Amino acid sequence: MKKGIRNIVVKGTGTVSKAPDIFGISFDVKAHEMSYVESLKKLNRRVEDLRKAVEAAGIERSTLKTTSFKINSDYTYKKKLDERKFNGYIASHRLKIEFPVDKEKSNRLLGEIVDKVRSANFNIYFTVSNPEELKDEMVREAVINATRKAEIMTEAASVKLGKILSINYTWGEVHFRREFEANLLCAAMPEEDARPDFEPEDIEKTDDVEVVWELVG
Repeated sequence: MKKGIRNIVVKGTGTVSKAPDIFGISFDVKAHEMSYVESLKKLNRRVEDLRKAVEAAGIERSTLKTTSFKINSDYTYKKKLDERKFNGYIASHRLKIEFPVDKEKSNRLLGEIVDKVRSANFNIYFTVSNPEELKDEMVREAVINATRKAEIMTEAASVKLGKILSINYTWGEVHFRREFEANLLCAAMPEEDARPDFEPEDIEKTDDVEVVWELVG
């Protein structure tokens, strides 16, 4: 920015809100055995139980997608002996399933999971199908908000806005997601007919931009 140019820096805030239209469940399936092979076999059996539950709910098993997979050695450190004790292998498979919000379908799926899956932690979440459109709208609203503030301030100060010298915004990832940190163990749910009745509130996000104008007059 050139020296001697009078300027005004204004922060604008943009807010968007939308009812979620995507229902999702994330799963964390694990198995722990002394043998690498047995740990993997147990994990695969548990994941297959989950896929069967999805099919039993009338949903294509291919809808269940892997988000991460790993097998790690497990050790316990013994301080007195200053050594690590090998405890086998922990295999972990994380998956998710998403589909348009449908209370009957989601309740049917949850029922099958409770009935057929005995060892999988899961979280329920809601999100939106058009996050980029919402983010664009949020940024647009933030610039409009900054402009309105700048006009009010310059009018009160008897000066005028000149050209825009810079617009500063951090293009980070914005997650339009409302998650229920249930961490429920399927086997621990008390009744087979237990069904969460969710009615999620709108997902609201806010972000800021900084706009610099030249001042004239």
